[in-house]
Amino acid sequence: MAKQKNRSGRPTKEDARDVKNDILNAAVDLFSQNGFQRVAIKDVTDKAGGSVGLVRHYFGTKDDLISATNDHVMRQLQALFKAMYENLDFENGEDLINRIQERTVNLLMPNVGLLFYFRRLIAELPDAATKTFSAYHQLLQGHFERLDELGFLAPDANKKWLAFELMFIQLGPVLFSEQIEAITGKAAHDPQSVNERGKETIRLMKAAIKH
Repeated sequence: MAKQKNRSGRPTKEDARDVKNDILNAAVDLFSQNGFQRVAIKDVTDKAGGSVGLVRHYFGTKDDLISATNDHVMRQLQALFKAMYENLDFENGEDLINRIQERTVNLLMPNVGLLFYFRRLIAELPDAATKTFSAYHQLLQGHFERLDELGFLAPDANKKWLAFELMFIQLGPVLFSEQIEAITGKAAHDPQSVNERGKETIRLMKAAIKH
């Protein structure tokens, strides 16, 4: 049976959601690659498919689109971190850190473009970066608070600064990707680089775990 058309000529809620997601995903890619200033709304619609009028309809101005894209990136990161920390089987703090690192490689690395988006945000829109990074920090600090509640965090561990340290570890390879490749001869997110960096990350994070 053929799907009945919307008589009003307006997109259904499902269609609207798909169009908005297509626009936001295109915006993430283009802003990450080319920066906020160099990307026009038409560039986004050319990549996503559709018209400039659709962006105006769903988001408003280019600044509104950037703000919506920031929120879109945070929602995706929140979903990734939720997946990384849900239903973890572990026997002690060290075991938990190992499993978190495994999930970081398996879940976060394939979506590293979200972190490259942050790189652009820092460089070009520092005010927006502060707001977004504050939410990012709160998200990570919440995970250390969970560790503390489970009794796996060292008594003198500073949860606020542990969250910052984890941010530095996750964002450092993105911020210094060109320099890392020039020095090591391998891309920062080459599988071997990720594996070697992961081992050192585990070593550092275990210092905050009870033994």
